[in-house]
Amino acid sequence: MYIHRFHLCRGGGRAGFSLVEVVLSAALVAMLAIAFYGVSNGQSVAASAGNRARAIYLAQEGLEGTRSIRDVCYNRLTPGVHGLSATSTQWQFSSTSDTTGIYTRQIVISTTTTSRAFATSTVTWQQDAARLGSVSLTTELAAWTISLGNWGMPVLGQSISIPGTADGIKIQAQGNYTYMVRNGPPDLVITDISSPAAPSVVGLYYGNNDSLTGIAVSGNYAYVSDINTSRELEVFDISNPAAPTVVGTYNSTVMNGANNIFVVGTKVYLVGSTRLQIIDVTNPAAPVALGSYFLGSGATANAVSVNGNYAYVATSDVATEVEILNISNPSSPTLVSTINLPGGSDAVAVVSFGSSIVVGQDVNLYDIDVSNPAVPVQRGVLATGGVVNDIASGRNNSYMFTATNNPNGELVVVDVSNFASPFIVGTFNDVNSILWNGVAYSVAADAAFGASPANNGEIISVLPTNSTSQSSLCQ
Repeated sequence: MYIHRFHLCRGGGRAGFSLVEVVLSAALVAMLAIAFYGVSNGQSVAASAGNRARAIYLAQEGLEGTRSIRDVCYNRLTPGVHGLSATSTQWQFSSTSDTTGIYTRQIVISTTTTSRAFATSTVTWQQDAARLGSVSLTTELAAWTISLGNWGMPVLGQSISIPGTADGIKIQAQGNYTYMVRNGPPDLVITDISSPAAPSVVGLYYGNNDSLTGIAVSGNYAYVSDINTSRELEVFDISNPAAPTVVGTYNSTVMNGANNIFVVGTKVYLVGSTRLQIIDVTNPAAPVALGSYFLGSGATANAVSVNGNYAYVATSDVATEVEILNISNPSSPTLVSTINLPGGSDAVAVVSFGSSIVVGQDVNLYDIDVSNPAVPVQRGVLATGGVVNDIASGRNNSYMFTATNNPNGELVVVDVSNFASPFIVGTFNDVNSILWNGVAYSVAADAAFGASPANNGEIISVLPTNSTSQSSLCQ
């Protein structure tokens, strides 16, 4: 039997490939091509999913910004197509669209009645040369009316006992919920405050017995600082308040444990042992470090507040209790100035708004003008009657709700509308506790909420008396 061989000759030579070899070679090339296509296609799918996740976040941010505009003045929700921009204190409509990188966002407002409107946030981007990506989210916004009471006579709404013996550490309010972290299980407690006189626990998260130190809430996520040196940042999905879940963590390489946290948009500001670190949470499941700043060997950071291009860091350094940093380039924060407060106590709390900051140091609140961040000027000081542990601003930043260790006045409400002469409006005595570690203020409820170490009342709601009405409808 003969086997015919075909030769693909070159230059008249005898060497060549058999038909079998040609077939095998072709098959190998085809397999490599398929494998390459699979890898390339997988990378394309991953990139597409990442782009879509970012677009969904920007669309959600668009609705939150529009909601913020409604809260200031419902009448600013003019029908039409808008872009968004942010000042140091407030979102506003600007032009007919806004851009972030490859993304274009538009807010479409359509009114249904004089007190209700629909807002649709649409984000588009060029997915590839042939495809345009797009996501849209819609919500209904209503003009609201709330009761504003007399904070000169604050009264107890309700105390809530949480399972376990851990302390309430810090608390934040957003919409109809508060979010409190503790230094033991359950680590995160979510409370429905739609009835502030009778709040109720709706969600608990049992974690790793961590010592959580701070919390910042934005949209569907709660960002939590942790003293644990292997995960200084934890990101919780709170879209379902009854079932909060951890979706991402970050292990800082520049600090050993984190003491507090602040969030603006897609950036988290984490503070701890001698550092401020800025982290990108565009993808909450995979936080990415952007930059950090070394505050000094004696400057353990206790708290941070961000306003515009500046971060205000409260520290333990007796010569620089407050450090003001320019964060316009998140990859490389720079020092602008420092503030040396009287005495040798740590600055433990700071709130920034407009051209002012309010700092808590020992028993005092300091009001400081930072209209020129390079030359901060102290304007007023007030003794609260107890060591300040936390501050929350309210009533359009005219009131500071202060958590203290005064056993007869754990909550102190301070009027700072006259910067040079702040005064105490009223105090509240929590009979179950000798101090509050944290405090939050709810705009919607005009109520304050405390985080306490008391085992029979870790969460406390406090209300004003003699309510009057305030509406988001305005001129």
